[in-house]
Amino acid sequence: MVDGGLKGFTTRILEYDKVEAIILRPAETVVRYGKLLEVRDRSQGGKVFLAMVVNVKEETTHPALDVERFRDLYLRVAETRLEDASRVLEELFSPQQDLIKWNSIMTVELSVLGEVAGDGLRGYDRPPRPMSEVREPSPEWLEEVIHSSIEDYQDKGVYIGRLSVEPDVRIYLNPYRFTMHLSILAQTGGGKTETVKRLVAETQWRRQLLRLRGGAIVFDVAGEYTGHPYVKPGSVPLLDAVLDPERFGGRGSPPERVTVIVPYTLPGWRGVKRLASGVRSLAEALRGRTGLDWQALIVERTSFYDALAGKEVDAVQAGVALNSGALILALPYPSFMSVSELKELSGSRSEYFDVIVDEVASTLELLEGDDVLSVPAVYTVVKLARSSDRQVARQQQVARSLTEVLDLARVDVQAAVKKAREKGIPLFRFLTSHDLENLLSAARIRGVDAKELASSVGEAVENLVSLYDSRTLASVQRGLKRAILLTSAVLDKSVFDLIVKRAVEGFTIIHLAPPSMGNVDLLLGLFIRQVFQYHVGRYEPDRLTLLVVEEAHNLAPPQEERASKESLLRVAREGRKWGLSLWLVTQRPSFVDADILSQAATSILLRTTNPEDLGMIRRSVESVASEVVERLPELEPSRGEALVVGLAAPERRIPLLVSVERLRSVGGSGG
Repeated sequence: MVDGGLKGFTTRILEYDKVEAIILRPAETVVRYGKLLEVRDRSQGGKVFLAMVVNVKEETTHPALDVERFRDLYLRVAETRLEDASRVLEELFSPQQDLIKWNSIMTVELSVLGEVAGDGLRGYDRPPRPMSEVREPSPEWLEEVIHSSIEDYQDKGVYIGRLSVEPDVRIYLNPYRFTMHLSILAQTGGGKTETVKRLVAETQWRRQLLRLRGGAIVFDVAGEYTGHPYVKPGSVPLLDAVLDPERFGGRGSPPERVTVIVPYTLPGWRGVKRLASGVRSLAEALRGRTGLDWQALIVERTSFYDALAGKEVDAVQAGVALNSGALILALPYPSFMSVSELKELSGSRSEYFDVIVDEVASTLELLEGDDVLSVPAVYTVVKLARSSDRQVARQQQVARSLTEVLDLARVDVQAAVKKAREKGIPLFRFLTSHDLENLLSAARIRGVDAKELASSVGEAVENLVSLYDSRTLASVQRGLKRAILLTSAVLDKSVFDLIVKRAVEGFTIIHLAPPSMGNVDLLLGLFIRQVFQYHVGRYEPDRLTLLVVEEAHNLAPPQEERASKESLLRVAREGRKWGLSLWLVTQRPSFVDADILSQAATSILLRTTNPEDLGMIRRSVESVASEVVERLPELEPSRGEALVVGLAAPERRIPLLVSVERLRSVGGSGG
């Protein structure tokens, strides 16, 4: 017990887990929601319970004589002449004297969290009876009860901060339970970003000690994690903390590979110069701040571009960049995706879109699971079918003509286009060099020669012409054209898999602030899906990859079908068994699909006042009691206050009111 701390006794049992108590509060002691107290029940053989203040019902103040001060005064009086007694008495009763300590007698409601057994908590058969002693425990005792073994947590736990009502008590989370997912919820300005920074940095710093493989992929909406283009004064970018653990009080080594991915879309591929300028500025800023030799690679439609050197590079040079230690990568849509993703990207409303794409991809043997391995090749086949007619769209005729053209295209694409048109077959009337390159890429993906591919193309064309009218094919072609204008022919599945592998095994920030441009929500969903597939295909029991999705409401809105929501839902439901930890971060929980939000077994809740959001938290987050939700509007962002509940908390029975500790350099304030 803390000397001079709270003292009191229980007066009655309100419910099985609620008791009322009267306590004496010294003036300097704070009593509010979340205060943890020790309750000792002598009627049950001295059983000790841990209880939390959930309501202060009434308070009255009264004076109490400071005995120590009075003893000092008495000694002074004893040595004073009688004629000076009046002066001493005046001092004693003066309104300015400090002999009186003001205390409060409070009636409070306590939630009984459990019986203390050893250094931990367990359930109880009977709540503490009336007249049980209530007192304030020491910080050391509280740390042990909350964590069971504070020494273990100091070594292997993820530090988040200290109890808001007891700053001497440190709080650590259990990283081995992160695979059961987290939600970090708060309104704008509530402290979500600082909370994410602290938890991600702490997890990365402890990977070696925890012997956990894998990495972290963090979505950065405003550039606060990369620290570009703007960082709030006094705030530490997450990237800096991860790269320099010692400077920010961490233990461990920085990651071997760090990647900043800049997703973008450029309709018609205009604005490449503006993108390159932005990527170059980002690279120069990070070079100056981190001291690393950052590479800056832009994946364009048909080539790779080195933003720092200001020139195109070949596939070998791009491969060297992809294996560098520090890389900024501007990433468009890849040339492969699922049929549902492709339809969403195309904006097509044709009821036959899915069927036609699936049929063509199957005929060309370019369907792998849900993925169409070459969207441009499918587009070219639909284009050929649309420009044909029943008289010339015969498989053998198309195959013979196309075989010769494709053989020539391997050497000279422009000559092959000319040859195709010279043949006078209406089927090749609109054939372009891009179309031939699309088909050649399909041949490379399949590992077949021109003759075999031409046969498959002929079969697909004949089937389309015989089954669908020209208007249907034209509609599907328009949708596919819109899609391939946003995709990169050089970004096939093999290259994309290398990027995902790099992201999963290192530290990655998906930078959505400038120079990122365009609507990339679908690209993010595709990336999440591939991260999940990577984990499934390369399962390792000691792997833990954090997938921190800021602004989760943008990717998983309720009552709206999106490929990105489908990807998040699969990770939320199945990611645990494959070592993938999903962190849902949002200021509008009511705008996030309830099926996804409900999968988070741990919640870190900061100040929230919107009634719809509070209702969504109450309905969807199983680990949060209704009384906890009611307290969220009272939390103080300036102190970084958060309520931590769920399975990753050191003791799931205790809703912890924590002051999240901001990242700061050792011996300094901020970065």
